[in-house]
Amino acid sequence: MIDSEVIDSSVWIAYFVNGDYQKEIENDKQIIVSVISLIEVPKKLSLLNIPMEEIKKNIESIKKRAILKDVTKEIAEQSLTFIINKRLHMADAIIYATAIMSNSKLLTLDNDFRGLTNVTILESS
Repeated sequence: MIDSEVIDSSVWIAYFVNGDYQKEIENDKQIIVSVISLIEVPKKLSLLNIPMEEIKKNIESIKKRAILKDVTKEIAEQSLTFIINKRLHMADAIIYATAIMSNSKLLTLDNDFRGLTNVTILESS
């Protein structure tokens, strides 16, 4: 049974930049975030010229809202199979492995996950 959701970096970015996907983030569900997103989100926000103070506040809000999952040996090993068999990029493979190993659904905007088990690709707002 899937009782939690892993929120991909792409959803967090849309949330912080445009206020999109409030329903997915501002709810009572258990949200999990891979620590990889703590790298991806600020990187993308900085490329969008978001001020560093705002980026820091956004990252703190992720940390407060979500359970952070480290990249364990098991997640790394599972990620490798997704890199080889599903042709995912390393960060995507780690985030997907985090979802699978957490028995969680992955919510994303990224079409690279299309067709994978336990993935919901959200419609763009």
